[in-house]
Amino acid sequence: MFKSRDKDPKDKELEEDWAELLDLDYEAKKVHDALGQLLNLKQKQANIFEAHAAREQSNETSKQEDTMLAFTIVTIIFLPMSFLSSFFALGVTQFPKNKVNGNISWDLVQVSRWIFGITVALCVPLLLLAFNAHRMRRMAKQS
Repeated sequence: MFKSRDKDPKDKELEEDWAELLDLDYEAKKVHDALGQLLNLKQKQANIFEAHAAREQSNETSKQEDTMLAFTIVTIIFLPMSFLSSFFALGVTQFPKNKVNGNISWDLVQVSRWIFGITVALCVPLLLLAFNAHRMRRMAKQS
């Protein structure tokens, strides 16, 4: 009466192909997720390298700032001395002169007092300014 219905070989082949297609889809999703994780890890690695390079550059900048501060201090100390020693080496007519031979009558002690006194008077505020310049910049940015 009823015919037993056997599956058509084409239907069976179609079901196998469909199952294989579903497996391929599942594998493709796994590969997609794995590639996303790999890209995420690569981005994190690049961020670590970038942070490391920025830290090295920061350290180098700090060393350069220290070097510039040292040059600034040397300049603050020796520039006024150099100028004043050159100034006192000139034969200015207003300097006190010896009445016998007409040479300048200031001895080394008097000239040294002037040179070192003016140098200290200039250096102290300038050194304070040099050592506190970063604090002043920070305060200026905050206000």
